[in-house]
Amino acid sequence: MREIHSVHDCLELTKKAAFKFADIIRFAYRKNFSALITQCIQYIDTHLYEKISLKDLAEYTHRAPAYLSSRFKYEVGRSVRSFITNKKIDEARHLLLFTDYTYQEISTLLNFTNYSYFIQCFKKSIHCTPKEFRESHVQYL
Repeated sequence: MREIHSVHDCLELTKKAAFKFADIIRFAYRKNFSALITQCIQYIDTHLYEKISLKDLAEYTHRAPAYLSSRFKYEVGRSVRSFITNKKIDEARHLLLFTDYTYQEISTLLNFTNYSYFIQCFKKSIHCTPKEFRESHVQYL
């Protein structure tokens, strides 16, 4: 909020918040997960800009990493790492659309190991590079 100095800045923040809220609601109603997995997903959502590992989730939930990993895969249908990466890519899409951050800044903000790994993950998930994504969607804003 401290970075809002104009109506434009306020509108940008409002757009970002609305899209984030819609994503959270959409995901929450898609499937009823156990309390354990819901707790993990909430942790991931609130720590998205940090480096998150299975070990972090296991410590947070007081469960063994192997148990948590298999339970997560069983309920969600994908590995913890894959889920986290997908959430970070979704957030990167929002940042590309609603901020002026460079591709490298977004990669760093979301704690990808390096810029080329970020591009690789983005392209695998979205089927285009971050640059192509931003350029193809800028006409709609």
